[in-house]
Amino acid sequence: MSAFGYGGGWGGGGGRGFGDGSANIEEISAKVRDWYLLSRLLKLLLPYWFCVLFSLFCSLASTLLQIVNPLILSVAIDVYFMKHAPRSAFLAGILPHNSAKGIALLSLLYGIVLTLTLLIDSTQNFLAQWTGQMAMAELRRRLLRHLHRLPISFYDVTPAGRLVTRLTTDIEALNDLFANGVVALLADAITALFFLVALFWVEWHLAIVVAAVIPVFLLLIKFFRGLITRSQQKVRILIARINAFIAEHANGIYVVHLFNRQQPSLQTFDIINHEHMNASKQWVTANAWFMPSIGLLNTISQAGILITGTILLQAGLLSIGILVAFLQYGSKFLRPIQDISDRYSVLQTSIVSAEKVFALLDTEIPQEMEQHSNAKPRGADIAFHNVWFAYKPERWVLNDVSFHIRDGEMLAIVGHTGAGKTTMSNLLLRFYKPQRGTIRIGGADIWEMPPSELRRQFGVVLQDTYVREGTILDNIRFGSETVTDEDALRAAQIIGLDTLLASLPDGLETWVQERGDNLSTGQKQLIAFARALAHNPKFLLLDEATSSIDVETEARIRGAMSRLLENRTTVVIAHRLSTVLQADRILVMHKGRVAETGGHEELLARRGLYWRLFQIQFGHQLNPEEKSPVRQGAGDDLHVAPSQVPGNGYALQSAQ
Repeated sequence: MSAFGYGGGWGGGGGRGFGDGSANIEEISAKVRDWYLLSRLLKLLLPYWFCVLFSLFCSLASTLLQIVNPLILSVAIDVYFMKHAPRSAFLAGILPHNSAKGIALLSLLYGIVLTLTLLIDSTQNFLAQWTGQMAMAELRRRLLRHLHRLPISFYDVTPAGRLVTRLTTDIEALNDLFANGVVALLADAITALFFLVALFWVEWHLAIVVAAVIPVFLLLIKFFRGLITRSQQKVRILIARINAFIAEHANGIYVVHLFNRQQPSLQTFDIINHEHMNASKQWVTANAWFMPSIGLLNTISQAGILITGTILLQAGLLSIGILVAFLQYGSKFLRPIQDISDRYSVLQTSIVSAEKVFALLDTEIPQEMEQHSNAKPRGADIAFHNVWFAYKPERWVLNDVSFHIRDGEMLAIVGHTGAGKTTMSNLLLRFYKPQRGTIRIGGADIWEMPPSELRRQFGVVLQDTYVREGTILDNIRFGSETVTDEDALRAAQIIGLDTLLASLPDGLETWVQERGDNLSTGQKQLIAFARALAHNPKFLLLDEATSSIDVETEARIRGAMSRLLENRTTVVIAHRLSTVLQADRILVMHKGRVAETGGHEELLARRGLYWRLFQIQFGHQLNPEEKSPVRQGAGDDLHVAPSQVPGNGYALQSAQ
C-alpha cells in the first residue's frame, strides 16, 4: 500500500486523505500527489528509454533547424532586397553577389531545412506514439493481471462498468499523456528555451517584449488549474457511473422490458447523464477561456514586437530583415508555450485518470489469498472441520460446519435458499477464506495449496452457465492446451451433446454468439457439462447445475451421470431433490448449520427437514396412504425406486 492512500478503496479519492483539511495543506498534498502519480507514469517509459531520448534528440534537432530558417529569410531581405552588406564576414564570403543566384541559393537552403524539419518531426511523432502505445499495452496487462489476482469479494461490490472504464477510457487518457504529454511537454520546453536564447542573441530589446508574456502565462495556468482538475475528476467519476449503468441494463434488458421499466430507467439515466453534461460544461468552459487567453497573449506579443521594432527601425538600430525574423521567432517562441498550455489540460486529464488507474492497481490483495506452501493432497477425500464463515462481520452464513466426503463418494447438499449451500462451494474453491475452521482435500489444507493447482482438479458446473463468443469446441476446451479435439468430442458424446451437434451444420465448429444467445439454456448447460468432463477432473462440483434446464435435458444428463461420476469425488448442490436421489449421502443445511445427514431412505424415515422438503416437491405424486406419518417400525420404512414419473424420475413406494 502506498503512502498516498491508494491501497484501501479505489474509487478515486486516493491521496486526498492526509492533512488537516485546510486549503493550504490540501493544495500542497495535491501537488505532492500529482508529482507522485507523474513519477509512476514515467516509470512505465523506462523500458523504452532509448526511444524517449531519441525522440528528445529529434525535438532538439528540429528546434535548431527552426531557428535557422528565419535567419535565412532575414539575410535574403537585408542583402538582396534592402541591399545591405552582410552582417558577418563569413556570409560575405559565401553569398553570391548576383541577387538572382543569391535568392535561389537561399531558397534552396530554406527548402532543405524545411524538408529536414518535416522528416525529423515525423520521426519524433512516430516514436512518441509508439512509446505511448507500448507503455499503455503493458499497463493494460498489469491491470488485467491484477484483476485476476483480486479476491471474488472485490467483484461482489464493484460494478463491471467501472472496471471497463478503467481499462478503456482512463487508459486512453494516459495514452494521450505519453503521445502528446510528457515527452512533448519536455520537447516544447526545450524548444521555448532555445528560441528564447535565439531572441536575446538576435535583438535583446525585442526579446524583453516577448519574454514579458511569460509571467502572465504562468498566472493563467495557476488560475485555470483548479477548474480543469476538479471538472475532470467529476467527468471521470460520472463516466464510470454511466458505463456501469449501461452494462447493468444491457445484461438485464429482458427484465427491463418485461416489467415495462424503460421510462423509469431512462429517467434515472437522464439524472446521471445530466450531471456528466454539467461537469463536461465546466471543463469546456475552462478550456474555452484558457485557449483564447493564450492566443490573446500571442497577439499582444506580436503587437509589442511591431511597435518596439518600428521605434528601433527609426533609430537605425534594427534592419527590416531582423524585424521579420524576430516576428517569426516571437511566433515560434509562443507556439511551444501555447502547445504547453494545450498539453496542460491533457496532463490534468491524465493525472485524474492515473489516480483512478493506480488506485485500482494498488487495491490490496489479502495476504491469505497469496499464501500457500505447495502442499499436495494425498487422496481425493474432502473434509470440513468446524468451519465458520461470514461475508460481513458476525453475520454468520455457516455455523460450525463439519462433514467428510470419502474418496469416490457422491455427496448431495440440499436445503432452503440462504442455507449456505453455494457458500460452501465458494469456500471449497478458495474464493473466500473461512474465519474459523479448516477445509482439507486429501489431508492437505486448501489454503496451503496453490489456487491454480487446487482449481485445476475440479470440474465445476454452475446454474448460471458461462459460454463465450467462439465455437462450441472453443467453449468445451476453454483455452486448455491439454484438451484435444478428440477429448472434447468424446465428452460431448458422453453427455449427449452429439444430438445437438448432429442438427448443426458445422458440428463442434458451430459459432456461439456472445453470451450464447443463439443457444438454448439447456444446450449451454450441456456444453458446461461437456467442458467439465473433457478436462477429466478429480473432483466434480455441481451447483444447481440442472435447475434451469428442461426435463428431457435433465434426463439426458442423468443418463450420463454414471460415466460422469466414475472414479470421482462429487459434490452436488441442489434444491431439486430429483437430482440428488442417487447420492451416496445427503447433507441437509438449515440456517448455516448441518441439520441432517444420511442416505435418502434414512432421511425420509426420520420425518425431519429432508422429509418436509421432499413432501413439498413430490407430495402431490404420493398415494394417500403413503402420506401418512411413518411409524418407527422396521416394516414402515419408505424407499425410492426408479420410475417413469415425469419431472423427477422416481416415485415413492411403500416397503410392505
